[in-house]
Amino acid sequence: GISLDKIYAWKKGKHNPLIIKYLDEANKRGYFSIRRGSLKEKYLAYLAGYLLGDGNIARSLNRVWFYGVYSDLFNLNDFLREFGVNGKNYRYKIDNGKMAVHDTVFTHFVASLQIAVGDKTKQKIKSLKKI
Repeated sequence: GISLDKIYAWKKGKHNPLIIKYLDEANKRGYFSIRRGSLKEKYLAYLAGYLLGDGNIARSLNRVWFYGVYSDLFNLNDFLREFGVNGKNYRYKIDNGKMAVHDTVFTHFVASLQIAVGDKTKQKIKSLKKI
């Protein structure tokens, strides 16, 4: 593990590891203060379920993808705004689309919920304990 003294020095120093910066930003966005039964918790559960079914977290942990009917993907932005992010929609084929959320802090946050990162077809999926 990492000692608390080292973490404190990182937080107060000029040269912080990126993960400390991500944690600080996630805290500012209220990711760690989601109350049970709140609307934000319901949105998070919906997004996590969507990611498990028709989504993907990039292995590089810098982007989250949602796949589905192009017109339906716009509704996800209402949920994503609660977390301080916005998705960008892309259309492919006739009516199919994908939405990318290019936000490293949000991506690390949803990955911390034990949602598979990368190719889900090659991984064992565990049940979510945090939602």
